[in-house]
Amino acid sequence: MKWHALGLTGKIVIGTAILGAALIAPELALLLQFGGIETAFAYSLLWVAPLLAKTRVVSRQVSSVIAHLSTVAGALWHSLPYRAISRPDVFSAQSLCCLVAWGLTGSVSLALLCYMPGLLVVQNLM
Repeated sequence: MKWHALGLTGKIVIGTAILGAALIAPELALLLQFGGIETAFAYSLLWVAPLLAKTRVVSRQVSSVIAHLSTVAGALWHSLPYRAISRPDVFSAQSLCCLVAWGLTGSVSLALLCYMPGLLVVQNLM
């Protein structure tokens, strides 16, 4: 398509795209001087194509990780009733120990060090 055949909206869109790409790829100014707007726009499309391909690959990887995490989260959610923490006596005892440790030390990390191993021991006894 020729530059002169484009309407005002098309010229504005392509001009804005070229100006935006020129911030990242200054060689477009040289292409604009020697080849014109059509050459600069074609070059910018060639320059963006590998970035779009990489974006698609990364998008697929992110979506597969999200799908895997949702599967793991669903499995953990459905196994929650069978965990030791879901028993009221275990939960209340561990919470009391955690609160006592937090009150004595003032440290959340030390309180969790008291809380988590107790849950693991009770889980293994069940």
